[in-house]
Amino acid sequence: MISIGMIGAERLEPEEINVPAGTFQCEHFKFILIDKPSEELWFTRDDLQLVRVRWDLLETTYELTEFHDSAA
Repeated sequence: MISIGMIGAERLEPEEINVPAGTFQCEHFKFILIDKPSEELWFTRDDLQLVRVRWDLLETTYELTEFHDSAA
C-alpha cells in the first residue's frame, strides 16, 4: 500500500468482473480514506477503462453500461 497525506491506495488481486457492458479482465484498486469508508475501482488491464466504482459511504456502485471498441 502507498499513502499520500490522508489517502492510501492498495492494488488488490486482478479479477474478471461482469457488468452490463460485458465481461472484463480488470485491475482492482482500493483507496483508503481517513474517517470514511474505502472506495474501490476496477479498470481494464489494457487501456485502463473504468468499469466499476464502489463506495460504501454513499452505498453506491457505478458500473459501465455500454462499451464500443474504437480499435475494432
